[in-house]
Formats: sequence, structure tokens, C-alpha cells
Amino acid sequence: MAVHLDGLCRSARSRASWSNHRAWWSPVMRRAIREARERAERDPPLTEGKLVAQLPFGFWVNVLRIDEQVLWVPGLSKAFPNSRGLQRPVAGRLSQLNDVRNDIAHHHRLWKRGGLDRIDDQILEAADWVSHEFADWLSMESRVQEVLAQRPRQRPSARWGPART
Repeated sequence: MAVHLDGLCRSARSRASWSNHRAWWSPVMRRAIREARERAERDPPLTEGKLVAQLPFGFWVNVLRIDEQVLWVPGLSKAFPNSRGLQRPVAGRLSQLNDVRNDIAHHHRLWKRGGLDRIDDQILEAADWVSHEFADWLSMESRVQEVLAQRPRQRPSARWGPART
């Protein structure tokens, strides 16, 4: 997405950078960019790739929520060439996946969420919106279905107690 944002900036000023385009970013997003830049600068030289890597997934989800006419129509839709070209479904799906990512990162019980097979399908669909080749590779390399096949079929009992001998 950063590449497409840069394209939007550089159409107006050839040396502009998406990360410095203050009109697009809320104060919270500007702070996230500033903090990401500070982290990326710890290992010089600062590159675009390092800056992007330091931004959380939630930042990019929020980028997709910005007014459709500001970023989506002029350029961001090109980051998802295999989607139907509509901002809301892409932003909504990535927001759902960010919630799942956060549950995993915070060690929440995923079995309570339910529909783990569906979530895996949604991840692959979102990857396909970006690139068919990427989605195919991700599907081949993913162990999600293998792990899901090994999960217990019954929910754990709410009354876990000491083992009886």
C-alpha cells in the first residue's frame, strides 16, 4: 500500500513521501508514523521498507478507513487489484483479520471465537485480492489446516479439576 500512497504523493511533487503527507493522517496516525520512523532509524539507514515494517497492521487497516475519495479511488484500490474494487469490503475484512491477529497476539482463547476454518479462508481471500500468486504460495506454505485437523472436537469442560486417580 505504501507504494501506491507514494504514487499519489509523487503525482503532485516528485520527491514527496506518503509518510510526510500530513493532510492524510490524523494526529494518532502521525504519532504512529513518527514512532515507527524513530524505531527504524535505530538501524541506519532509514529505508521505506524499514518504516513500513515498523507500523502495526492496525495502522494499515485505519488507512483503508480514510474517506474513499481521498485515498481509495485515486490509488489504494490498485493495491488490491483482484478485489471487486470496493473499499468497504476490503477495509471490513482486514479489520476482522486485525481483530483475530490481536486475539492471537494477546493469547486469547481462539476456540471461543469459533469459525477458525472460515478465518483461514478469509485470510486467503484477502491475500488473493493482493495477488493470486501470493495467495497460492500462502495456501501451500500454511500449516493452519494441518493444525486445525489435530484440534480436539469437543470444547474443554468448564470444570477442569485435578486429575482423579
